[in-house]
Amino acid sequence: MTVANVVPTAEEWSDSWGAPIQPSEPVARIAADETTIPADADGMNCSL
Repeated sequence: MTVANVVPTAEEWSDSWGAPIQPSEPVARIAADETTIPADADGMNCSL
């Protein structure tokens, strides 16, 4: 998984990126074996 901040869309990408924000340069990369929610993870969710 790659972690990035959101930043305003740069002018150079505005014609092909339809959102007012875009991802920044990567802040961190997390290995796949560290991103899976364990099967016994009762109560975990993805609520924002």
